[in-house]
Amino acid sequence: MSAKGRGRSRRGRGRGRGARVVSEASGHMPEMDAPVSLVTEAGSHDRMREDDALSQAMLRVLERVTGARTGSATRGSIFERLRSNGAEVFKGISGVAPNVAEYWPEAVERIMDDLDWTTEQKLKGVVSLLRDEAYQWWLTVQEGTQADRITWDFFKTVFQGKYVGASYVDVQRKEFLNLIYSSIRGGVSASELVCPGYSAD
Repeated sequence: MSAKGRGRSRRGRGRGRGARVVSEASGHMPEMDAPVSLVTEAGSHDRMREDDALSQAMLRVLERVTGARTGSATRGSIFERLRSNGAEVFKGISGVAPNVAEYWPEAVERIMDDLDWTTEQKLKGVVSLLRDEAYQWWLTVQEGTQADRITWDFFKTVFQGKYVGASYVDVQRKEFLNLIYSSIRGGVSASELVCPGYSAD
């Protein structure tokens, strides 16, 4: 064997568990492996922190991919999940059928129940769907209410009171009065409008 080839016969056999020791006197590598410590005491703590940070990062990625329900979802992701499951935005009752306000919270709650959301997530989710006049109303309600009272059940109660109860009746009354006034202007009496075929004569 030539001087060049000495010590190479065992190269590549190890699995990183040892290191070659070079003899200073002869300048060649002996045929033995010497064990080497991979990390020191301080290095092991750093490695554990790195492993923990890596595990946490992987967990966050996994939660995003699987849609885990950990309660740590951001407002945007809550909104996006609701919209992707068919939830509609609610802007108030101006220009929409009054029964929209009656059925909207029920439809959204069914979606959130299917998603197995907590009551805290439901409150955040439903508020994320409010827009325009409805969102301004909610900000006013929130401002005038103690934070510990603002719950999912509280939202449903005040929403019903605002948009379904008296407001629904008011909208129906206005529609009825508009119908009567337009009919009167058109030469139809109110009694004929309410009871077709009725004749005052």
